[in-house]
Amino acid sequence: MNNQACFAVIAAEEQELAGFSEFLQSPQDLDGPAGCRFLVGETDGVKVAAMQCGIGKVNAAIGLQAMIDTFHPDAVVNIGSAGGIGEGLAVYDIVVAERTVQHDMDVTGLGYAPGVVPGNDSPFCEADKELHDLAVRAGTEEGLHVHSGTVASGDVFVSDPALKRKIAGTFGAVCAEMEGAAVAQCCVRNNVPWVVIRAISDNGDDAAAVSYTEFSAQASVEAVRLIRRMIGMWAADRT
Repeated sequence: MNNQACFAVIAAEEQELAGFSEFLQSPQDLDGPAGCRFLVGETDGVKVAAMQCGIGKVNAAIGLQAMIDTFHPDAVVNIGSAGGIGEGLAVYDIVVAERTVQHDMDVTGLGYAPGVVPGNDSPFCEADKELHDLAVRAGTEEGLHVHSGTVASGDVFVSDPALKRKIAGTFGAVCAEMEGAAVAQCCVRNNVPWVVIRAISDNGDDAAAVSYTEFSAQASVEAVRLIRRMIGMWAADRT
């Protein structure tokens, strides 16, 4: 498989990759650097490398850099669940990121705009258009309700209506989670195409914890369904 194209998938929690190995041929668990573990196999003629990185932006960045250094992927997709903070989103809907932003990055005291990482001109990272469009097509063909927009990431579980309104109002974000923008920044630094895909598990309000507990596992199943079809489409486009 050494000369095959590689499609990488990274998620924070084990449940977000549940059932992933079922469509891989000869899946193997491999040890990697920094204590990382990878699930590696193939499908549709391409190598697939997946990993659970752990919750939060630091874990996501560490895990993804280890994955990039080990497998040199041609595409990276970050999947998982998120809280819907925009209008018109329901539990189990899918959001495909057009861009990401770190909503908790705040260097405004030094004159930077909210969300800007010093050294960058914009608070936003733009997703790869090909991967974005493939994800939208795959989700639509799977019969899922697919939305596109800005995904906001921060090291906080959003369960406060005031914070929800602030993130949505400041950045125009449609959902909030805890890893996507770190994945995006790491991919940009490594020049790897990327997209973030999120299944809605809650509404980012004061009932978010209860909703997340109840719905996040099934939301993850919906995201994996989309990924399975997306990989096949990605592979077909490369032949």
